[in-house]
Amino acid sequence: MTTQNPCALAPVVSIVKNQVTALSTDVAKFFHKEHFNVVRDIEKLLKSLPISRAFNFEESTISIPSNLNNTSNRVIKAYRMTRDGFTLLVMGWTGEKALQFKLAWLDAFNAMEEQLRKQQCLAENNLATLTPAQQYAIKSAVAARAQKEPAKYKEIYSALKRRFQVARY
Repeated sequence: MTTQNPCALAPVVSIVKNQVTALSTDVAKFFHKEHFNVVRDIEKLLKSLPISRAFNFEESTISIPSNLNNTSNRVIKAYRMTRDGFTLLVMGWTGEKALQFKLAWLDAFNAMEEQLRKQQCLAENNLATLTPAQQYAIKSAVAARAQKEPAKYKEIYSALKRRFQVARY
């Protein structure tokens, strides 16, 4: 597994409305692409995305300085995208920077999967059956409370199973 620096593989991001987003101009700059091509790719992607995913791209306009002296700023169309929108867009690109991003994304995903597996193994080990000493302690405590009445045994064991959400111990 290769290890990439994830900070070096993402464009400038900012928090807008409590959500981390990237602006299409920053994405274009980071991946060394013309902004109009990034906008084209986003719009092409939006045409094929289900409506439920379109919220990952918010169309806006930004003002950029003109190349000509004494000329007012130009207003251009741009998109602010969420992490999911950014990932959807970049996964379709090729080139060295896109490849680096994809590899870092895969590394992060694999690390997360490994962490989840470790947590699952720990949980499974913690859910092992009770030791004989623990079983004896439970049986003794139930017997003391039930006082040899069969209905109480059933009631107490049912309560234990409900409380600890287990089918059996």
